[in-house]
Amino acid sequence: MSRGAYLKSMRGVLVAGAVACLLLLVPFAVNLADRGRSQPADPRERIAQTMARHAQMFPHFVAAPRPSAAEVSRKGLIETPLGYLNPKTGDLLQRLPASLKVPEGAQVRTRKGSGVDGVNIVQLESEALQARGYDGVERTLQRYGKVLEVVADRGLVMRVKKADLETLAALPEVESVTAYHPGLKVAPNVGVMPLMQAKRAANPRLELEVELWQDADATEALRQIGEAVGKENASLSSAGGSLLQVKAVKGELVKIAANPYVRHVGERPEWVLQNAETPTILTLGNYEESFNGARPLQDLGIDGGGIDTNGDGQRLKDGSDAVPPQIVAVTDNGISIDAVHFSQSATAVTDPLHLIGSSHRKVQAIQAGEDTGNSCDAVLSGSNTHGNIVAGIIAGNPGQLGFTFNKAIDPAEEPAIKNISLDALARGARIIMQDMAAPGRCTVNELVELGGSLAPGQMLDRLNQAICPKTVATSGPCTGIGGGGTEVHLQVMPFGTPNFDNTLSPQGTYPLSSAQIDQFLVNNRDYMVFSPVGNKGVDPSDLSGRPIWPTIFDGTGADDDPNFPFPPQVTAPATAKNSVTVGGTLSDVCPTARAVRRPPPRCAPRRW
Repeated sequence: MSRGAYLKSMRGVLVAGAVACLLLLVPFAVNLADRGRSQPADPRERIAQTMARHAQMFPHFVAAPRPSAAEVSRKGLIETPLGYLNPKTGDLLQRLPASLKVPEGAQVRTRKGSGVDGVNIVQLESEALQARGYDGVERTLQRYGKVLEVVADRGLVMRVKKADLETLAALPEVESVTAYHPGLKVAPNVGVMPLMQAKRAANPRLELEVELWQDADATEALRQIGEAVGKENASLSSAGGSLLQVKAVKGELVKIAANPYVRHVGERPEWVLQNAETPTILTLGNYEESFNGARPLQDLGIDGGGIDTNGDGQRLKDGSDAVPPQIVAVTDNGISIDAVHFSQSATAVTDPLHLIGSSHRKVQAIQAGEDTGNSCDAVLSGSNTHGNIVAGIIAGNPGQLGFTFNKAIDPAEEPAIKNISLDALARGARIIMQDMAAPGRCTVNELVELGGSLAPGQMLDRLNQAICPKTVATSGPCTGIGGGGTEVHLQVMPFGTPNFDNTLSPQGTYPLSSAQIDQFLVNNRDYMVFSPVGNKGVDPSDLSGRPIWPTIFDGTGADDDPNFPFPPQVTAPATAKNSVTVGGTLSDVCPTARAVRRPPPRCAPRRW
């Protein structure tokens, strides 16, 4: 090697060594520099800083949602109460009997399907919908008819006159037109819905709930249906006039479904009180391990009662406090207002200055249904205080009157626990009781005879009455009713259709009651409804009739083998999509949607 080449190679080695030394010294120098800075004294802050640096250094991966097999198979299909309709093939319509179809002579053929002078299903082009949205497309289509509601997938239900059908079908925004056949209005379980009232089950005349389209003339609809079934068998069932109560035999059912004002026909359900068994509810676990019943939220003044801003020792809804208490509406079988958790004082239910209403200590209103507030707590009424217990768990406040509870199992073994608070979780809140059960429904033997333990009527009526003005109205739909006005935001409906021991047929469905709750919640975004999951379910294939109690679920396949899952066990109205179902878990079914003038929410697979 020449001397010049040797010197060049040596210089290369020296430069590489210098660079390597600098690289090794940089972390050390940075470390020394960091030592001069103030380090967080709290270890949690140092961990947070480290995690923040890691978050900047490493990328985050988020899995994109993938449609389920059911979603893929239903793409482009129109959702109806009977199932999913392919408007191009009309496969679902082929299963309808001729008596529940629009006669061929009454159908109007267009270039995109056969419609009818009346209600039609109009499916929209996906490209137009993506470009302009529902509102934009609707503005064009409503020149030729009235939009009644939105249905999946890409469907509008419209009332269209015969002369406008062809023009409507010719629009580039329209993919298909299909007549809304009478058979699509009839619930699948009409005539086969399980009933516990034997007299009604044996009667060939069905008790029906007939829902009308939103543009229907209720008076004229009542007249026409009365002519078909007899005037004595048809009456208005809803305060808003959108629902009729009808008694009809099978042949008359066809005439009802064919009426142009009718939207849906279903049987009137029976209702039973649920959540029959509940554990003691505390803020912190069980009593023995919760620091003698510690209630940290209530200790901080968070108890649903607002703030006593005028310093008079009361938290009322009469305008005297700037931050008033919360109101909870309960639809049940009455309330024991003479009990200490609801009475005005230890000796009086009310007094001249504190009548039931905004000035009362606990009860904002009692709305009469089948009864005027009386509970079933009398001995001859079965001592069943379901409504009183539900309301008491929510807002009872005996502690305000100085009452506590002592518990002793065996004083010889352990001392008694004394001065236990029985105050509710939201002890400062107030109650509106909607009494939907007459005293005759209190005892178990009458439950079967009368067909249920309460008669709540229409869910939409109960919800709308809860938000009636606090001052009793003298006119309009709230006449004679005091509610919570704009200050009630929660409602508990602790009932459902029966959990029969020999069938699951009414469970996991989405009937009118569930749809009405969703309709109300869509239009009242500051409101929420709570319903229990039920008391029990059963596997119809189990000939022994062994009940399946939700309380024994332990999260293993021993209770619910994923290869052989139990059918859905949740009953209406807890199957509403937007309410809170207390005690529910996941579900492998999604109730059939019925839209309420907007695209239905995407329903992921669940397991009840």
